[in-house]
Amino acid sequence: MLDVLAIRAFRMPGMLWLNGILAVYGISWLNGDRRGFPPIFLWLALLWWIICAWSYIDIDLAGQLHHSLTLAALALTYLAVLASGFLLYLAPIRSPFLAGLSILFYRGIAIALLAAMLMILGGLMVRRLVRLDLPTLIGAVGLSLAFNIAFLISLPVTFDRSITMFLLARIEQHDGRLDGRGLEELFIREYLGDMRQIDRRIAEQSLSGNIRVTDGRIFLTPQGEKLLVGGRTVGGWFRADPRFVTAPAPRVAPRH
Repeated sequence: MLDVLAIRAFRMPGMLWLNGILAVYGISWLNGDRRGFPPIFLWLALLWWIICAWSYIDIDLAGQLHHSLTLAALALTYLAVLASGFLLYLAPIRSPFLAGLSILFYRGIAIALLAAMLMILGGLMVRRLVRLDLPTLIGAVGLSLAFNIAFLISLPVTFDRSITMFLLARIEQHDGRLDGRGLEELFIREYLGDMRQIDRRIAEQSLSGNIRVTDGRIFLTPQGEKLLVGGRTVGGWFRADPRFVTAPAPRVAPRH
């Protein structure tokens, strides 16, 4: 059975080479050369066993039997769409495309949606050639879109505004010449002063609709209130530090 599978995969010369390699490793192991445990031929044998078992499995999905090789092809299709979707997403991100959107999060979401639409259109054009059914196409593109957005939020957007990354970069720059007090002073001078991050946050949140600025005064909008309520709720589920979403009560000066 193993030889039949080997012939199918590698033809007759490949099957002979595989058996020869297994024999060499098996003989050396039996002769007492057991360096490295378990020996590699056992790993190869285990791999062949998995291949054989997988090739004979039928999996029940929604009351219908599906051959495991069909499911493997489906998994490879999803993986190919995921990889191509990420490359299609990364290319315009690296270009000046939609550079007018100054907020990285909004620009990334817009490009992710555009990339998903292009993949749907491209898939519809070639699906007859590659025998790709419509549900698989939609599911694979949906997975690609979800991955691209999750990647955007987890890494680029975090790095774009992370205080931790800012502090790590300054620690790297000064390399042991800073203590906690010096790092705090540098943060105030550069992050809040030179980089004007407060002004940036005001502009972004005003554009997002979470605040409004009137005569220089900043007010929280109803949308901003809902955002805070949602943040407190979700943060409570994960036991996040509540001080970031709930301001402390104002201190009352003691009476004399």
